[in-house]
Amino acid sequence: MITAIDMKIFCKKQTTIGNRWTKNNFIIGSDLLANLSQLEIVNRPEVDKFFILTDKTVFRIYGKKMIVSLRKTRKSVIPFILEPGEKEKNINNVMMIINQFIEQGITRKSILLALGGGVMTDIGGFVASIILRGIDYINLPTTLIGQVDAGLGGKTGVNISHEKHMIKNMIGTFKQPTAVISDINALRTLPEKEIKNGLGEIIKYWIGWGKPEVNLLHLGGVSDMAPLELASIISQCQEIKLDVVRNDPFETRHIRDKLNLGHTVGHAIEGISNGRLSHGEAVALGLVAAVKISVLKGFLKEETAGEIINLIRRVGLPTSVNGLDKEKIQEALKFDKKDRTFVLIREIGKIETNVPVESSIINQVLEEIIL
Repeated sequence: MITAIDMKIFCKKQTTIGNRWTKNNFIIGSDLLANLSQLEIVNRPEVDKFFILTDKTVFRIYGKKMIVSLRKTRKSVIPFILEPGEKEKNINNVMMIINQFIEQGITRKSILLALGGGVMTDIGGFVASIILRGIDYINLPTTLIGQVDAGLGGKTGVNISHEKHMIKNMIGTFKQPTAVISDINALRTLPEKEIKNGLGEIIKYWIGWGKPEVNLLHLGGVSDMAPLELASIISQCQEIKLDVVRNDPFETRHIRDKLNLGHTVGHAIEGISNGRLSHGEAVALGLVAAVKISVLKGFLKEETAGEIINLIRRVGLPTSVNGLDKEKIQEALKFDKKDRTFVLIREIGKIETNVPVESSIINQVLEEIIL
């Protein structure tokens, strides 16, 4: 429905997540970033200030439009701009952000707007969860991976360095965003690598839940997709994740473990690559590892394994990689929060969590994907 000039909302849903049953809003549409003041969830009378957390690249494209729109609410708008990249997701930046926000007079009536990809929504949610013992925050994911996965679910955090390699999300909290606003226009300007980054997570949903339909992926492109078609893919992924999170908000019942499909090995590879591989590329390799382990454990048929690996290859994601140290990957796996258990695949739409895997099988699979 059209809710304002040049602003279209294709999907708007509300859900409740967590022990406090906080109402969350999930909005998918076009031209939303330039019209934030017209959204009820943003333009609330009790809000005193807006604090925008973003990076230089994203701010250059959307910052001015957002600030112009938000100032129509007659509230203060204070941006904080980081350099782009995963390396910015660290505890030193958290302290710098908090100090700056305090100097600018942040209160518990303020809202933090996390604008950008998964790095910004992760660090923004973490800051919002600890400053003043918690303030409201809204995620505004501008990447495909952010809109289908990283920007929702309430897991926040930053990385740490250990023995010269990165360990993902070792410091963090659970805090649900007040809203997630996904402007599909932001996806039209993404470079191909960023689109592929999101495809890794979309394929994860297809493997685990049987949707969205992979024939909608257009071999990696979104620029030629109709807005409603693109919104449908994003909405289906969000519905899957929200349903899982709703039933296991704090990752205590092993239900939420399903969302880690491909991430056990994927996170280890991403950390060891030191920025050479994107999150989506690392997840794709992690999915290949999960497929191969599932076959070796007798869970998955060879035919289905081939179908999954061929799809990953067809959309342009890697199924193997050169030049990484397998021993360092094994070492990184020791820090995995799932205690070296895996999410494995029975068939498309059916996965099993908390499966222990022998070191010999892990070694064999790493030999096959790390060349």
